[in-house]
Amino acid sequence: MYVYVYLEYYEIDTKLCSVYNESFLVREDTWQLNVVERGRMHFGDWLKRYRMIHNLTQQAMAKQLGYAIITYRRVEQGSPPSGPFVNRLVEYLQLPDDEEVAFRHFALTHNHPDSQGLLVRLTHIKQDSGTALEADNTPVMPLSEYRLPLPRTTLIGRTQEMDQLRTLLQQPTIRLVTLIGTGGVGKTRLALQITAELRADFPDGVRLVDLTAVTDPNLVMSAIAHALDIHEQSGKTLLEQVQAYLYHRRMLLVLDNFEQVVQAAPEVAQLLDTAAHLKLLITSRIRLQVQGEYTVGLTPLRLPELDPLPTLAELATVPAVELLMTRIQAMQSEVVLTKANAVYLAHICHQVAGLPLALELAAARLRTLSPSLLLERL
Repeated sequence: MYVYVYLEYYEIDTKLCSVYNESFLVREDTWQLNVVERGRMHFGDWLKRYRMIHNLTQQAMAKQLGYAIITYRRVEQGSPPSGPFVNRLVEYLQLPDDEEVAFRHFALTHNHPDSQGLLVRLTHIKQDSGTALEADNTPVMPLSEYRLPLPRTTLIGRTQEMDQLRTLLQQPTIRLVTLIGTGGVGKTRLALQITAELRADFPDGVRLVDLTAVTDPNLVMSAIAHALDIHEQSGKTLLEQVQAYLYHRRMLLVLDNFEQVVQAAPEVAQLLDTAAHLKLLITSRIRLQVQGEYTVGLTPLRLPELDPLPTLAELATVPAVELLMTRIQAMQSEVVLTKANAVYLAHICHQVAGLPLALELAAARLRTLSPSLLLERL
């Protein structure tokens, strides 16, 4: 006996919420599913119906396949699936040998002689094998996984460098940018600022690979894999596994403190050879010296003139002094720039060569020392 079953379900899109109504013809004794409206289905429609049979959200299905939700959503909406996506789906569906060739053809050409029957057969394969899926009720996470700490303080004196980085990172043909500067000049801070601003440009996420504790170039790929939550598997090199993960993703990787493992640069650059939408932002004291590298130099903050000393109003706008005063006032709100302390503070900026890290440390010491006494001890 056959009965019509009327289903109403929701698909959540980033811009709108739509209601889809479907009529299904279901045989009661086996609960085989056959779609009435069309004889053949587009691959994206087929994938959607398979997902709905198992009561999965797009987020949950993407998670099962190991893909970003935005990539999975595009396939359901009609974008051609990539080769690795089809490979993963074949593996996930546990396709019999006699179905695999036809399924691959279907995925790439949207032409299958019995796409509805395939849907029924695969549903039974999952049920008979005891691997029927359970609905994933995990709350949907933001599309862009931003795993960098958001800046807690105002960035001072880096307008020009921010403009340079923004221009480079937003150009489709530029995929490797190295931010170069001496230690303590603020490379990491600037990298955090620009990635926080541009994170919407990378729907599959922004990840930080902190190389501070890594001194062996052979461990760099392992650090990248760890940042991407990739668990090493036998049969493939770690580089191949990371390449496979990044292949289809629009991501930004930030590799911090690269100068101590610069010998790993050629291997890291290989990630760009297979991942067309990947971008790398690297902080280092030296260039990587690899093809396609663009660099932005970061120098210490501009210092004030000492003879003659600018007016208080002018002095307050000099980046090194502005940073020092901002950090002082964060800890001691009553402190202001005056004629009495201006000369000492200006000389402190010169003594630490305008390095942001040194200015931050000086501001902390000024909680217990007067400007004149601190200057004597520098």
